[in-house]
Amino acid sequence: MILEKRTEDLACRYGGEELVLILPETQKINALVIAERIRQKVEDLELEFDGKSFNVTLSGGVASYPTDAKDAKSLLHASDIALYQAKESGRNRIFLHSMDKRHYIRIDFSKDVQINKVERKSDQITVHGKNFSSSGLLLESPVLIEIGAQVKIELTDQSLGTPITIKAQVARVEKLNSHYDIGVSFLEINDISGNEIAQALAKNLGIPTDQLAKKE
Repeated sequence: MILEKRTEDLACRYGGEELVLILPETQKINALVIAERIRQKVEDLELEFDGKSFNVTLSGGVASYPTDAKDAKSLLHASDIALYQAKESGRNRIFLHSMDKRHYIRIDFSKDVQINKVERKSDQITVHGKNFSSSGLLLESPVLIEIGAQVKIELTDQSLGTPITIKAQVARVEKLNSHYDIGVSFLEINDISGNEIAQALAKNLGIPTDQLAKKE
């Protein structure tokens, strides 16, 4: 498991059966990818004791500074809450901490993205992402995009150097003072070359795996 830890990361035991991995200068979604990769490696690990083979699994909680907490004690508490949510949801999974009381966890997604209307590819609009949830993506758009319109959204993953293309449908529109809040629901995620962030998003947000389409 040490191969998953960077030089600047700190891993330590915290309590009887709990471990803490501190990832400096790491965005929350990238921390989720690292945690999910470790969880998968533990699940795949074959152990042997007293002549018998067995496997183990782990559950984990991810919290980030300063989004979830502004001091070390509160940050550990936030990750602990996410950990117990993971255990209560069936174990062998990673959960993100969220103060949002809605049923679906939301992931902050503050960046500009390009979207195209599927039926008119020339209509390219620059919008600002707000957050992810299992129901889709919330966008801040300077112009109206009609409910029911299908759009393609390309997200650039700088850490892996590959784009994630999402096909979605506009499900909600709210007119605000200077922009429109556009809620889109996922139809398909183009998981280029097994992109780990796309897979981690799908797994953590409960997006059905049949919505992940690998590019041939």
